Amino acid sequence: MKTAILKLNINQAQIIKTLCFAIVLTILSYIYMVNAVAFNVASRQDAVNLSSVLSSHISDLELVAREKSAEVNREMAYEMGLTVDAEDEKIFVLRNQNTRLTFNE
Repeated sequence: MKTAILKLNINQAQIIKTLCFAIVLTILSYIYMVNAVAFNVASRQDAVNLSSVLSSHISDLELVAREKSAEVNREMAYEMGLTVDAEDEKIFVLRNQNTRLTFNE
């Protein structure tokens, strides 16, 4: 009975080169990922800072809007065409198709 032995022609130098290439590729991938994470954290921090600045600006604008809304009276609303006269002294301030603001004006 003859036994066939499978002989593989393995070149050890080629295996070492392949493993070294894989190690270098892994290291470069790791460096890229760490840099990507660092840049994303920095950009997120910038976005958080910008968000807080915008939130502060919006709250300032809301305060101005509240102050201006206290100045609105019946005569001003009538001059701007925003009131509808009712029989019982109630004032309705409205904005319809005829009184809306557009960019074409």
